[in-house]
Amino acid sequence: MPDLMNRANNRIRNTRFALANMPQPDRVMDLQHRQEYSLTGDRRYQTVACISGSVWITQEGDMQDYLLQEGEVFIITHRGLVIVRALEDSTIGLSPKMDKGLFSGRTRQTVFQ
Repeated sequence: MPDLMNRANNRIRNTRFALANMPQPDRVMDLQHRQEYSLTGDRRYQTVACISGSVWITQEGDMQDYLLQEGEVFIITHRGLVIVRALEDSTIGLSPKMDKGLFSGRTRQTVFQ
């Protein structure tokens, strides 16, 4: 049971970090139950936020599908088609791509106890 609690706490922490560091959505849209929204091209590092409701996300080249509840975010990691489908009436926010070139140096591995 402790492993499940650690995973849940990490997920909450990661979601809060992503929301706090995510740029403001440049596009917000409402999706009706079962309505789909498709993204194509190279959308890597773009963020999809579930503002309300719940959505299902699948991306080309990824064997896993993702379920987002209100307040959760998803960062697109593959090129190609991405489908966002509302599992109920939902609102999503699309943010511009995150700048992947902010750091160009070397790091040392640090262990925190």
